[in-house]
Amino acid sequence: MGNDIATLQTPLVIRDVKVIADMADACLFKAWSSSKNKAFITDMAEQEFRKDAQWKTIHPLIAEGFIEVTRFEAEEIPALNELKQAHGINIIDASIVCLCRNKSGVVLTEDPKLRATCVKESVSCSEILWVFDHLLHTGNLQFSAALEGLNMLTSRGSRLQLVEVQKRMEAWARKLTLPPTPAPTSPSGSQLKCKPPKTASPEI
Repeated sequence: MGNDIATLQTPLVIRDVKVIADMADACLFKAWSSSKNKAFITDMAEQEFRKDAQWKTIHPLIAEGFIEVTRFEAEEIPALNELKQAHGINIIDASIVCLCRNKSGVVLTEDPKLRATCVKESVSCSEILWVFDHLLHTGNLQFSAALEGLNMLTSRGSRLQLVEVQKRMEAWARKLTLPPTPAPTSPSGSQLKCKPPKTASPEI
């Protein structure tokens, strides 16, 4: 898929803890929810995330309904094992690919091996820049908020391609008739503070 906009209704299937943390810091989950889209992880990924220091960020997003956890039944495990063996990936990655195929969504990951597997399995895969693009396209994110969020992520030393970041910042700044904001190349320590709104907890 690259960074193309697919459809207005596109589920996200997120694999990486860092991607979730970046989306939370840039306040993208609230915008994503307002676009009537959903974000998913698998129960296997959830178990791994619980051991990570970022679980304190992820857990409230699940509790507040911004991320839904999809559980795999015992009879579905053989198919995951086949996918695992076919591509030399772990079973968590296999569950992500399988869930994304079932949801006709987009996998968000920075893992090259998982991205390569998605390509081989004809599953859409992208990175957080695609989320910014999609939300701007649907009108659920303002250009000023997109600039602030992306600037914050890059200033913290994000692994996003600076060429792609700079291209977007210049385009978004023109929409606001503001001078282009240069993409930072070193951490500045600035952060956005954003808490998700209170909503009903999802049925998991």
